[in-house]
Amino acid sequence: HQASLGKLACGIKLVRADSNGGRVGFWRNVLRYLAYMLISVLTLGIGVVVAAFMAGMTARKQAPHDKVCDTLVVDRWAFTDHPERQSRGL
Repeated sequence: HQASLGKLACGIKLVRADSNGGRVGFWRNVLRYLAYMLISVLTLGIGVVVAAFMAGMTARKQAPHDKVCDTLVVDRWAFTDHPERQSRGL
């Protein structure tokens, strides 16, 4: 489903930025998690605030761990096989 339970509840999913919305593989997802944890631990938690700030300020709304792994968090109907379900503005 390309999403955790929390992402499913919010109606969002994780896709690859470099393949027009392709699935994120297991190892890329592990790398994304490790990048997030490394940023958080090395900055004593300040990295979480910086990541949230960057996600709101960058052009593609990517946090640092998304940039490292070339992933995007998008609406769950973005990049779908059913264009009629795609929300306007995606």
